[in-house]
Amino acid sequence: MWITSHTLAASYHQKLSLMMKYISCASGAFSRLRKRVFENRDLQAKTKILVYKAVVLPTLLYGSEAWTTYSRHLKALEAYHQRSLRKILRISWEDRRTNTSVLEEADIPTITATIAQNQLRWTGHVIRMPDSRLPKQVLYSQLVKGKRAPGGQKKRYKDNIKTNLKKCHIDLKAWEDMATDRATWRNLVREGAALYNDDLCHAAQDKRRLRKERATTKQVQPKPPTTTFPCPHCTRIIGSRIGLYAHLKTHKDQEGGQSYSTTSDRR
Repeated sequence: MWITSHTLAASYHQKLSLMMKYISCASGAFSRLRKRVFENRDLQAKTKILVYKAVVLPTLLYGSEAWTTYSRHLKALEAYHQRSLRKILRISWEDRRTNTSVLEEADIPTITATIAQNQLRWTGHVIRMPDSRLPKQVLYSQLVKGKRAPGGQKKRYKDNIKTNLKKCHIDLKAWEDMATDRATWRNLVREGAALYNDDLCHAAQDKRRLRKERATTKQVQPKPPTTTFPCPHCTRIIGSRIGLYAHLKTHKDQEGGQSYSTTSDRR
């Protein structure tokens, strides 16, 4: 059991460190062009975005066609994507701009939709390969012996492709036949990735709207009503019934044993 946990932890940190390596390489490429391009006031923002798409993004997503990504990887990549675009467009955190508005101003899709498009294009390329090619054999091969362990399973590349097909609104039963035609498949993937990107943006907007609605409609919980018990013999207000009994006992002791009853008789 210890070996399994240790192996899973090592695999998790290895994948995360590999993703950080890609982000570090992209950050280095961005830094080398910072003064000459991205901070140059003589260049238009559109030109800077084109340089970013031609140099930084390919460095960041190098080999993404074969990645098996989890949500933690996509969040890290999206965070770097937003930081870079905000630096290029000179958007400060004080501007209170949403991520969706930044992407719309830059006219660039999300990293999640871009990776899905890259993977589906590569998968179509593998489908069109001859059966003797190794990538196609690996894609369609299955284990002869052994089985997957029970419990939570590691995500496979095929699982990633299936998810991307669903998100891009591509038919799961006919996609292999459509992938045999290169032009048709590229157009289908491009349109599907655009729909996926729109769905992501709409989901982010809906989530933000619901969060604001909850914040505005949230009512302060009323405090429970406090019951007080005034003493019938003095001006003191007692906070509880048992406290009133103790207070009346004090009056009883002071006045020579005369008993008093509370204002709230037992029912």
